[in-house]
Amino acid sequence: MQLNNVTFHVRGGALDGVVDTLNSTCSCQEFDIDRLPCVHAIAAVQNGNFNLYSLASPYYTKDYYMLAYEDTIYPVSSQSQWNVPDEVAAQVVKPREVKERKRGRPKCSR
Repeated sequence: MQLNNVTFHVRGGALDGVVDTLNSTCSCQEFDIDRLPCVHAIAAVQNGNFNLYSLASPYYTKDYYMLAYEDTIYPVSSQSQWNVPDEVAAQVVKPREVKERKRGRPKCSR
């Protein structure tokens, strides 16, 4: 249901959504986090005659992809050729302690 020129209320699925196509947001917050249109935004676009691709973040475009890999990525040399400072090489890193869990379902106290 269109609330105004840019805001839609979309029903359906496990959660209703209020989509703002101007700010590319949705009340389900999936659209806000991933910057890709969620199911609510896709439904709003179909009802509002918007361009679906205009709602996605430009980070998902070919141009941004090409910019990310524009510089040369050099391979890492073998570990024997690394120049590690002595104070770093002397540090000992221990794994965190893991409590042993009992088997079966935990007993609940009432």
